[in-house]
Amino acid sequence: LRLTGLSFAHPDVDASRRAQLSGPLDRAGPRLRAAGHDLFALTTCLRVELMWIGEAGSVPDVLKLVYGDSEVAGHGTLRHDDAAFRHLCRVAAGLDSP
Repeated sequence: LRLTGLSFAHPDVDASRRAQLSGPLDRAGPRLRAAGHDLFALTTCLRVELMWIGEAGSVPDVLKLVYGDSEVAGHGTLRHDDAAFRHLCRVAAGLDSP
């Protein structure tokens, strides 16, 4: 099982950019499912976290389905497999929050 995650978090990504990244998530579900992707998205006031099952090569496809643009990845932190899962656990536990 391969896991890929992309984080857009404070202070690296400013609040207005995080707000722009949050908006399309509500409408992306049907496009993602039709293409065979399940996306977990977590948004808070300080972060937008995207996580999905897939190889590193799936990043452009997933981002294009969500945002219509695969260049979004250049503004976030990309993690794979154990590092992605560990990061999500740390976020859920509040360990990566100010």
